[in-house]
Amino acid sequence: MSRRYANLLFAIGKSKKKNILQLSRESNMTSSHLTIVMKQFEKEGIINKVKSGREFDIEFTEIGKVVLKLVQEYNQIALKQLNKEKNEGDNKLV
Repeated sequence: MSRRYANLLFAIGKSKKKNILQLSRESNMTSSHLTIVMKQFEKEGIINKVKSGREFDIEFTEIGKVVLKLVQEYNQIALKQLNKEKNEGDNKLV
C-alpha cells in the first residue's frame, strides 16, 4: 500500500465523519483521484458513504477498521526500523 493511501486511511480514521473535500486536503490527493480510490475502497468493503444533506460522510466498515489497525501497526514497525537504522548509522560515524 502506498504512503498516500495509508495517509488517506489515517485521515478517515481521525474523525467519525469526513467528506471528500476534507479527505482530499488531508491525504494530499486531487478530488477526482480520491473519488476513484473511494469507489474502490467502497467496493472492497473498507468504507461506507453515508448521505448527509448534499454530501456524503465517509465511515469505516468493520473490515475497514481492521485494515486501519493493520496499517497503523505496520507504520509503527516501519518507523521503529527506520529509527534503528538511523541510530546504527550514527554509531558507525563516531
